[in-house]
Amino acid sequence: MHEDTIASDEPFGQVAIELEIEGISVAYAPKLLAACKRALGPEMKHGVSFLAEHVAIDVGHTAFNCRLMGELCTARPLSASDSSKSARAHSTSTFASSASA
Repeated sequence: MHEDTIASDEPFGQVAIELEIEGISVAYAPKLLAACKRALGPEMKHGVSFLAEHVAIDVGHTAFNCRLMGELCTARPLSASDSSKSARAHSTSTFASSASA
Protein backbone atom coordinates (compact mmCIF):
# COMPACT_ATOMS: atom_id res chain seq x y z
CA MET A 1 0.00 0.00 0.00
CA HIS A 2 2.77 2.46 0.91
CA GLU A 3 4.71 1.85 -2.28
CA ASP A 4 1.58 2.07 -4.44
CA THR A 5 0.64 5.38 -2.85
CA ILE A 6 4.12 6.85 -3.19
CA ALA A 7 4.28 5.77 -6.85
CA SER A 8 0.81 7.19 -7.59
CA ASP A 9 -0.21 10.58 -8.96
CA GLU A 10 -0.79 11.69 -5.36
CA PRO A 11 2.22 10.53 -3.35
CA PHE A 12 1.33 12.96 -0.59
CA GLY A 13 -1.35 10.42 0.36
CA GLN A 14 1.43 8.66 2.25
CA VAL A 15 1.09 11.36 4.92
CA ALA A 16 -2.55 10.38 5.46
CA ILE A 17 -1.61 6.72 5.72
CA GLU A 18 1.11 7.43 8.27
CA LEU A 19 -1.25 9.67 10.23
CA GLU A 20 -3.83 6.89 10.47
CA ILE A 21 -1.38 4.11 11.35
CA GLU A 22 0.64 6.03 13.91
CA GLY A 23 -2.54 7.56 15.30
CA ILE A 24 -3.71 4.07 16.23
CA SER A 25 -0.57 3.59 18.30
CA VAL A 26 -1.03 6.95 20.02
CA ALA A 27 -4.72 6.29 20.72
CA TYR A 28 -4.59 2.71 21.95
CA ALA A 29 -1.12 1.81 23.20
CA PRO A 30 -1.26 3.96 26.38
CA LYS A 31 -4.45 2.12 27.38
CA LEU A 32 -2.77 -1.21 26.64
CA LEU A 33 0.28 -0.25 28.69
CA ALA A 34 -1.92 0.84 31.61
CA ALA A 35 -3.85 -2.45 31.47
CA CYS A 36 -0.58 -4.40 31.46
CA LYS A 37 0.64 -2.46 34.48
CA ARG A 38 -2.61 -3.13 36.37
CA ALA A 39 -2.53 -6.83 35.50
CA LEU A 40 1.19 -7.51 35.84
CA GLY A 41 2.44 -4.84 38.23
CA PRO A 42 4.95 -2.04 37.72
CA GLU A 43 7.85 -4.43 37.11
CA MET A 44 6.34 -5.27 33.71
CA LYS A 45 7.65 -1.97 32.31
CA HIS A 46 10.94 -3.63 31.33
CA GLY A 47 9.09 -6.17 29.22
CA VAL A 48 7.21 -3.54 27.25
CA SER A 49 9.89 -0.87 26.97
CA PHE A 50 9.95 -1.12 23.17
CA LEU A 51 6.22 -0.46 22.97
CA ALA A 52 6.41 2.48 25.40
CA GLU A 53 9.32 4.04 23.50
CA HIS A 54 7.61 3.49 20.15
CA VAL A 55 4.44 5.20 21.36
CA ALA A 56 6.47 8.20 22.53
CA ILE A 57 8.05 8.47 19.08
CA ASP A 58 4.67 8.08 17.37
CA VAL A 59 3.29 11.04 19.36
CA GLY A 60 5.86 13.24 17.64
CA HIS A 61 5.29 11.64 14.25
CA THR A 62 1.54 12.09 14.59
CA ALA A 63 1.90 15.78 15.51
CA PHE A 64 4.21 16.29 12.51
CA ASN A 65 1.83 14.45 10.17
CA CYS A 66 -1.11 16.51 11.48
CA ARG A 67 0.78 19.67 10.55
CA LEU A 68 1.56 18.25 7.11
CA MET A 69 -2.08 17.29 6.57
CA GLY A 70 -3.09 20.82 7.57
CA GLU A 71 -0.74 22.22 4.96
CA LEU A 72 -2.02 19.72 2.40
CA CYS A 73 -5.64 20.62 3.17
CA THR A 74 -4.80 24.28 2.62
CA ALA A 75 -2.86 23.70 -0.59
CA ARG A 76 -5.03 20.96 -2.15
CA PRO A 77 -8.33 20.60 -0.27
CA LEU A 78 -9.90 18.01 -2.57
CA SER A 79 -6.75 15.89 -2.79
CA ALA A 80 -6.31 15.95 0.97
CA SER A 81 -9.87 14.78 1.49
CA ASP A 82 -9.45 11.96 -1.02
CA SER A 83 -6.10 10.95 0.51
CA SER A 84 -7.56 10.77 3.98
CA LYS A 85 -10.52 8.69 2.79
CA SER A 86 -8.18 6.37 0.90
CA ALA A 87 -5.92 5.93 3.93
CA ARG A 88 -8.89 5.13 6.15
CA ALA A 89 -10.20 2.58 3.66
CA HIS A 90 -6.79 0.90 3.36
CA SER A 91 -6.25 0.95 7.13
CA THR A 92 -9.67 -0.48 7.82
CA SER A 93 -9.34 -3.26 5.27
CA THR A 94 -5.78 -4.07 6.39
CA PHE A 95 -6.74 -4.30 10.05
CA ALA A 96 -9.90 -6.24 9.28
CA SER A 97 -7.86 -8.75 7.29
CA SER A 98 -5.34 -9.05 10.13
CA ALA A 99 -8.04 -9.54 12.73
CA SER A 100 -9.77 -12.31 10.81
CA ALA A 101 -6.53 -14.19 10.10
